[in-house]
Amino acid sequence: MNIGIHYPQFTERCITLGETLGVYRDWKVAKGCTSAYSPNRIAAGIKKKSVLSQEQGCPA
Repeated sequence: MNIGIHYPQFTERCITLGETLGVYRDWKVAKGCTSAYSPNRIAAGIKKKSVLSQEQGCPA
């Protein structure tokens, strides 16, 4: 998952792989927590990285 978050050139490939494998897709997630399902986790990680970069004044 970290590759999909930190290396934009691999994001789509990681998301596709996660969707294909479907690992953790059916796990229940507690309110306020991030899913372990790769596509959801990658999206949340990218969003968090973007927010942190904006707060620090750095480019994402």
